[in-house]
Amino acid sequence: MPIAKLECEHRRILELAGSLEAIVAGPRPETHGLLMRSRWNFTREVLSHLSNDDALLLVPLMGDRRPHIAQLATQSRAQLRTLHDDLENHMDRWKGLPATTEWSSYRREVQALIRRLRARIAAEESGIHHFLPVQRADPRPVLPTDCPGDATRAV
Repeated sequence: MPIAKLECEHRRILELAGSLEAIVAGPRPETHGLLMRSRWNFTREVLSHLSNDDALLLVPLMGDRRPHIAQLATQSRAQLRTLHDDLENHMDRWKGLPATTEWSSYRREVQALIRRLRARIAAEESGIHHFLPVQRADPRPVLPTDCPGDATRAV
């Protein structure tokens, strides 16, 4: 079930966010090792999840026969893309270990991104997740081509 997968990813993202937040809440590290590993693990998980959100949740809901649900999915997808772009811009801006004079700015940006991500996760779990399964305008089920009972399978 896609929702279980997405919610499992949420738990992992929140765990990684907490680890990254703990690092940036303290003084600037002397070496980049722990920060870079934490940042990479967090970023990798978030980017993967955003892709899964799009494919498993938003695209199907955009085809929902209820116009308000399809519109909600379209709006959520635009917000997801903005978050994705902001995360990529953050990664481009902050390569390596920030200078001592930039540490507080870096900290604020990381904390702001994590707040936005936590808010999105909470909104998804309390809202849009509840609209799956999709109520398709086309009542025929969507079956994978290798599904037992598929009419196109040779007898």
